[in-house]
Amino acid sequence: MKRSRMILVTILALAIVLTITFSIPDVAQAVRRLLGYIPGTGWVEQSQPLRVLEEPGQTTNAETTVIVDQAVIDAEHTVVLVQVKNISAAFVPNEESNEKICHQNPQLVLPDGSQLEGQINSSNYWGSGYSQQVVFAPLAEKINTATFVLPCLAQTSITSGQLKWEIPLKFVAAPAQMTIYPIVDLPASTEEVPATALAPTSGQENEMPTAAGFSLSLNKYVQTDENIILLGKFVSQMPNVSTLYIDADAVHLRDASGNDIPLNADPTFKDPAAELASPQTLPLIYQSAGQYSPGEALFTVDSIWVSVNPHVQFSVDVGSSVTPDQVLPIHQTINAAGISILIKSARVDSTGKGLSFDLEVPENVAEVALLDLDHPTLSGGGGDNNYGFTYQDGFPSGTITVTLTGLTMKVNGPWQTSIDLPAFSNNGTPTPTPEACLTPATWQTALQNQASTLPTDLTGTLAVDTLQEPGYLYHVGIAPLSDRQEKILALGSDPDLSPAGNELLFSGDAGLERINIVTGEITPVQNTSAKDSQGLWSPEGTQIVFSRKTAIGQAGLLGPKSLVLANPDGSNPHVLLENTDVNTAQAWFPDGKSILYTTKTSEGVWVNSIEIATGRSVQLFQINYVNADVALSPDGKRVAYEAMLPGEHYALYVADLDGSNARLIANPAPNVATHPIWSPDGHWLIVSVQDETLTTEAQMPVLTLINVDSCQLIPLKEMVGYVSSWRQ
Repeated sequence: MKRSRMILVTILALAIVLTITFSIPDVAQAVRRLLGYIPGTGWVEQSQPLRVLEEPGQTTNAETTVIVDQAVIDAEHTVVLVQVKNISAAFVPNEESNEKICHQNPQLVLPDGSQLEGQINSSNYWGSGYSQQVVFAPLAEKINTATFVLPCLAQTSITSGQLKWEIPLKFVAAPAQMTIYPIVDLPASTEEVPATALAPTSGQENEMPTAAGFSLSLNKYVQTDENIILLGKFVSQMPNVSTLYIDADAVHLRDASGNDIPLNADPTFKDPAAELASPQTLPLIYQSAGQYSPGEALFTVDSIWVSVNPHVQFSVDVGSSVTPDQVLPIHQTINAAGISILIKSARVDSTGKGLSFDLEVPENVAEVALLDLDHPTLSGGGGDNNYGFTYQDGFPSGTITVTLTGLTMKVNGPWQTSIDLPAFSNNGTPTPTPEACLTPATWQTALQNQASTLPTDLTGTLAVDTLQEPGYLYHVGIAPLSDRQEKILALGSDPDLSPAGNELLFSGDAGLERINIVTGEITPVQNTSAKDSQGLWSPEGTQIVFSRKTAIGQAGLLGPKSLVLANPDGSNPHVLLENTDVNTAQAWFPDGKSILYTTKTSEGVWVNSIEIATGRSVQLFQINYVNADVALSPDGKRVAYEAMLPGEHYALYVADLDGSNARLIANPAPNVATHPIWSPDGHWLIVSVQDETLTTEAQMPVLTLINVDSCQLIPLKEMVGYVSSWRQ
């Protein structure tokens, strides 16, 4: 599993702590306001009687089933929850055939033939299916029937012959016992932004945003039987600074007993007043992961990502004509929003029509938008270190003026507000998170006490992949623990070292490939293509297993994956498992007779085993993370796997093969630990720890050893990337 590069901030900012205290009004007051909350549906307006679906409806075609399992009509909108299961390979687009992709929203067809167009409020995709919350205009009181229509399945082919998916719906009055939680208004915040604060002052457009230029407030809450949902807003008081988003690990709630209560964003719940938000206002909606101790709690935001439009210019002399791939030295430093940016050089693209810039930017800057406003361009924008645009009418000559039109940056706080949290009717208290081997505290201790030598039992060779310049593309290689030196061998990903230790099997651009570690010779694996990935050697090295998807490229995100067995050279391929699920091979069992694999679901993944001789599959246990990697211990009796803790924190567990006796091994938030691999003796795990305070090549994670018995931690700061196998 790869993590995209994460750019965090180390910016010196004024730490402004804004403290606002609220009291909780009587719940009866909120009921009179007629706003309520239904889990899964969101807010409802109750000035008119609510109507709900009489019964779920569904339709099936070519193994694919579309289900409407919940719908609510109130005075302001109609909310429909739809789920698509088991997307057939027949509907999956393939870039090789230039098929058109479905981007049409669902519709409601009324009895008179008129149509209501739906808007997608939230979505959840898991490869073999997806779910959506779709919002329509409200139905008139006398209309109690409609037909839900999917013109086509999202991200599937509209040229594959699939028909419209139509499901008749009937609505009835909501039952009197239906659970609707009140949305409680809090008193108006004293930190509301006055109109005069938004008036620009001279030179403000190019000043660095600081914590003092923002305000935080909470204005509503919903208490359910199990948690609380907090609604508020984060406001920029600077007209040239737009609020964008807040990282999941930058929001905290500490209850009256000092417990840190995990918070999750709720994508299904939109603030009824959110449509009034401006670019300077970011609505906040967070729900607690479980219960808390009642009383005064502290809500904290550590940092926020914002967009700034400084409009700073610099000049580049491109001469009378340019040639493809020509490099133009610049070496100019500009100041944008109080940040120094070094313009190192510009490169003409291979067509001779585009220009990209190599910049040196601080780590708190994620994106920079550059444009030539004097000449028509086809595109412009930014990315990691390289930014540019393409000219519409050919490359100009002479001196051009380039404008930095915007940048995305992170501003540090913290900002805080307090709220008096109500008690739960069942007098519930928070469930403590068990202790782990890898925590923020133990990680810092391990970094400070790093030993120069490894324990004598830590031997063998790692198969690694890591980002490499130019272009920061993934490359595969090996890293012997004897010298801790990574040797990069080829462009690719997901390497697996052969049992003999002389070859790497890995995923290349055109399919699976093998590389001889000694000679460097690369041999394509026959009968594989870009649809095939994540190849694994059998224990004896006589077979390989890999996952095969039905389509390639971005268009192939949806659709099933099968498991395929073959000889190491790709000959004699045969399908071991093929259905409508997304199946991913994770490991061979030590006897070579079975394979451990995962299947994606709407709630995460199932961990399964399959016998090669019979094809019989057994479900072992479920993990709550849809992209979880699972590693099998050398004796085949235990697993190490990725999971999610409340608050959207990555965690690592070790458990018995059936998922029992699960033990938390890593909970390093705000750092991230992923990709566990067992040592050959079964006593250690090697994992990838993403710590943004450490400077590593291409911001790659640091490889770290964890003894699962003693909890000893050994960061290998000189080794970065991801490990896919560990051979003796």
